[in-house]
Amino acid sequence: MAFPQIFRGHNYFLYTKYAVLPLSLLLVLGLAGCGGGHWHSHDPAERRERAEKHLQHAREEVVEELNLQPHQEPGLDALLETFRGMAHGWIDDSEATGKRVKALLAPEAPDADAIAAEAKAWLMARPSKEDLAALMDQAVAFYKTLDAEQQQVVLKKLRKHIDRRF
Repeated sequence: MAFPQIFRGHNYFLYTKYAVLPLSLLLVLGLAGCGGGHWHSHDPAERRERAEKHLQHAREEVVEELNLQPHQEPGLDALLETFRGMAHGWIDDSEATGKRVKALLAPEAPDADAIAAEAKAWLMARPSKEDLAALMDQAVAFYKTLDAEQQQVVLKKLRKHIDRRF
């Protein structure tokens, strides 16, 4: 499974439990647009590199679109750093799980229960409910640092995104 393409629409989050990533992430990162783009890579280094490009692109778009002031940028950077850690953990877990499942599939008669257990453990591992709750709190804290005009920009984007999804 490919790394979630964070900032470009319908792609990777829909493939995993990241589909239910808290709306808090949309408060900030949803500003970075929902255009096309679909990619897959099986190389963890390529996935990390792509993730970094998306994080940088998102940061630039959020700073520009919200006209963030220098004193507001550290909050955005902290939020992106939290997400970066979650994303890199996802990449690491995916790689390790894939290798374990590959080994489990090697015998002529693989143990379906063992494979299912690996898959379930992987699905439940990242992000944890605690990780998502912390991310939500961090996103809301950042949102509260925005002035009224900036908050309206975020709300407009969030409402548009929610209207398309629901």
